[in-house]
Amino acid sequence: MIKGPSYFLENGESVMGQNDALMWSKVHPYSPLGSGYRLNPF
Repeated sequence: MIKGPSYFLENGESVMGQNDALMWSKVHPYSPLGSGYRLNPF
């Protein structure tokens, strides 16, 4: 369960917390789904 702001991933079904998305994008610029999509939560 995600509490607070959320960030929808490119497939439209997967969601991650906004803080997690920000941390993920600083370490790894691509989506955690492995699709090659560039993550941009800013």
